Amino acid sequence: ERSLNIDFLLGYLTALLPRRRELKLIITSATIDSVKFQEHFEHALHAPVPVIEVSGRTYPVQIVYEPLGTAPALMRSVPGFETGAMPGEQAYAELSAAPTASEREGRGRERETPIDMPTAVARACAELVIHSSHAAGPRDILVFASGERDIHEFEAALRHHYGPRAADMRRPDAIEIVPLFARLSAKEQHRVFEAHTHQRIIIATNVAETSLTVPGIRYVVDPGTARISRYSKTAKVQRLPIEPISQASADQRSGRCGRVADGIAIRLYSREDYETRPRFTEPEILRTSLGAVVLHMLSVGVARTAEDVTTFGFIDPPDMKAVSDGFNELVELKAIARRQGGVMLTHIGRQLARIPIDVRLGRMVIEAARSTTPNTLAAVLVVAAFLSLQDPRERPEENRDEADRIHNRYADPSSDFLTALNIWDRVFQADGNPSNSALRRICKTEYFSWLRMRQWKDLVTQLTEMCREFKFKVGEPIPISRPDLKIRQLPINQQAAHALCCSWDAQGIHTSMLAGLLSMMGMQVLREPKASDFAGLKGAAKARAMKRAQKMAKNDYQGARGTRFALFPASSVAKSTPPWVMSTELVETSRLWARYSAAIDPAWAEPLAGNLTRTTYAEPHWSGSRGSAVASAKVLLYGLPIVQDRTVQWGRINPPEARDFLIRQGLVEGDIQQRFQHDAFVQRNLEVLEEAAEDASRTRQLAGTVSDEDLFDFYNARIPNDVTSVADLGKWWKTAYDDDPHLLDFDPEKVERLADTESVSLADYPDQWHTLGTDGTPIDLKLSYVYDPQAQDDGVTVH
Repeated sequence: ERSLNIDFLLGYLTALLPRRRELKLIITSATIDSVKFQEHFEHALHAPVPVIEVSGRTYPVQIVYEPLGTAPALMRSVPGFETGAMPGEQAYAELSAAPTASEREGRGRERETPIDMPTAVARACAELVIHSSHAAGPRDILVFASGERDIHEFEAALRHHYGPRAADMRRPDAIEIVPLFARLSAKEQHRVFEAHTHQRIIIATNVAETSLTVPGIRYVVDPGTARISRYSKTAKVQRLPIEPISQASADQRSGRCGRVADGIAIRLYSREDYETRPRFTEPEILRTSLGAVVLHMLSVGVARTAEDVTTFGFIDPPDMKAVSDGFNELVELKAIARRQGGVMLTHIGRQLARIPIDVRLGRMVIEAARSTTPNTLAAVLVVAAFLSLQDPRERPEENRDEADRIHNRYADPSSDFLTALNIWDRVFQADGNPSNSALRRICKTEYFSWLRMRQWKDLVTQLTEMCREFKFKVGEPIPISRPDLKIRQLPINQQAAHALCCSWDAQGIHTSMLAGLLSMMGMQVLREPKASDFAGLKGAAKARAMKRAQKMAKNDYQGARGTRFALFPASSVAKSTPPWVMSTELVETSRLWARYSAAIDPAWAEPLAGNLTRTTYAEPHWSGSRGSAVASAKVLLYGLPIVQDRTVQWGRINPPEARDFLIRQGLVEGDIQQRFQHDAFVQRNLEVLEEAAEDASRTRQLAGTVSDEDLFDFYNARIPNDVTSVADLGKWWKTAYDDDPHLLDFDPEKVERLADTESVSLADYPDQWHTLGTDGTPIDLKLSYVYDPQAQDDGVTVH
């Protein structure tokens, strides 16, 4: 009841009521903290606020506490229990193996082994079934479960316990076990409302606590837990941990068996546990991402900064960290721009505030509208509507395998989003827009929910009309190609062998969607399992364990900010495990799972991310072939390397250092492989250096000759600071040459450092030694000079 929208609306009314005295606000609820609401509005209005309590038409409910591992409390009050004369007691005794407190004391603590939850649920139901046999007749039982997996486990435990009684509905003592959860077909969900003659055990999720009233319930079994959606401020993901419910939720659950007559509720936890739990369930605003709330507050003008949000009239104000995360999400979506002293909505943000779907999905729609292909926007609208509603695919319990085979025909191995488009094309486009009766026939044979398919189409229509109000060009979600028509005309059992996948503009669709999922990307992390990990196993068991570990090793992804997740097993992408994926949501249950995913090219993210990226560079080096200093760049988005080993010109990153590379390694060392106009000075200056090096070897006086540093200083004094590459040098020199053709001609005699050095005559170091042979004939011997004290030929050598 304390949903995000309700809390925002109440906060808005808090500011409005003092200015609108004629406006009356009435809040009705069975579970809210009335004292907190009263104090909040009295503080805002500076006037008394009445609280009116109206008792409902309920009957007394007996609360029985049976923590796991304790003796059954309810059975002690049933007549005949001690004598063993009660129907079904022998089967019940098998479930009551947990020792009593006195037995545990006598046998020692090491023997304490509490029963598991499915067994405890089955035992509690057995108690209630036996209890009802001593009452006015069979009475229905409602069992609460945390999720679909728990429902299946509880159902299996109950069917195992009751055996033929749960399998044969023709028996007079039959017990009908009815699961109730969202993924069931509409027909299966409606079973709970149908008239019945046998005793019924209904196993349901939290939907039966407040949203749905199951008729005829006289008993309740409450394990005391539920999956609570909770936003992790550290990992920036939505978690679905199983947590103890609040006292208000526990009271709401037990009240379900007091609607028509007196009831009994068995709580599978202790009274002390109940009394230490929070009185009320934490409101959604304190455990979810606040991006949408912040956007609406900015759009209606009630906030400009994070402080404005925290001081807004929320009954339970969110903390600053959660609000900052909401602002950061909007920055990622380019919905806001930071300004000194606050933020302002961008054009994208103003459009986003008007789109009635999740802000990330809305961002996809806006990005798709920029596509040059109108069909891309139409396809993204279909996917966004699909992701906004419950999955229309149904898996009836009795036909689960057949439903999976039918649905797998539409599965695109690279994308769950293209899978949704394949379903849409098959139902609404491939054979024309179906009538209601035709749609019902298709949904029945294809295991789709007719109601959800209608909701899907209605939302697509609504979003399409909204886009046209924005002047977006909306085409039709037409695939590039469709499967052969003959396949769809085959009988269903033969169609299952053929894929019904269309060919779509995958890059255009996924790039548009990526604009809303920049922080939901993942990079595959490959880690081969080690044989030592399975040292304790042998034979077939070891082979199976290694195979399972290898499969799990491929399904391991590094996400934004160092998170690690895996593709959800039901995803069509889970089998292919591509190197890079994006997902619409990361949900933590037994581990962090990515639901609804697609393979992507990480390079698509760079132009969408803008200032969100961070670039790192390896050490720069000179490239003679490129004529510039270069470096290897890595582009990071939330810690993920979306671009690796990109060669970039260093002149764009560090111009002074790039210019230094050009002069020192390009001009002074002569590592230039490109030619440019009037470039003869380069070779001439290098020849000057070579001659100077030879003279230094002759005279053994390096200080008296020019060096590489002299030539570097020469160029450094003449070449402009903005010349960082050979291409830049050629452009500048083309103009500078016309003004002074000798500007870059190096003259050693003009080097200031040598002006005061004592000159040395090279005539004293000849190239040849003139002498006479033994017979008096003149001989010219070649002389070579080396200046290297460590070398054997150091000095002058006569040849």
